[in-house]
Amino acid sequence: MSDGVARAIADDPAAVTQRTALALVAKYPGCSIEQLRSPLALSHSGCVRLVDRLVERGALERRTAPDGRAVALTLTRAGRALAAASGDERMTTLLRLLSALTPQECKELGRLTSKLIGHAKVTERDAGTTCRLCNYSACVACPMRDKFTAG
Repeated sequence: MSDGVARAIADDPAAVTQRTALALVAKYPGCSIEQLRSPLALSHSGCVRLVDRLVERGALERRTAPDGRAVALTLTRAGRALAAASGDERMTTLLRLLSALTPQECKELGRLTSKLIGHAKVTERDAGTTCRLCNYSACVACPMRDKFTAG
């Protein structure tokens, strides 16, 4: 299923990583490069290059972080639009997949999935990877909330 979601976002793996980064910064505005790189499974230098590309594209801004030693990443208007568009694309793909289920089966799937994810022993990195494609406005009781906080 995640492959189908990724294909819905873009055929280019680099574009998938960029869109995922934008989704994470949308959820955790002001996060640092270090906080962003872990759920993306990037090295620090790889994440810096990704952020450079997104800044050049006009989707991200670097701002001074409160402690002054790091940068705080924030979305620009263009970045917010890209993050919203990729969220819409993911949702369309997921709804297509879920259309085989009845409303009651969808509720049960959601309940069971939350239970399984909430029970899993995950690291902070795993939690960020699991959470990154969530529909944040629809997620009422995120099972990853206590396991991942960036920013």
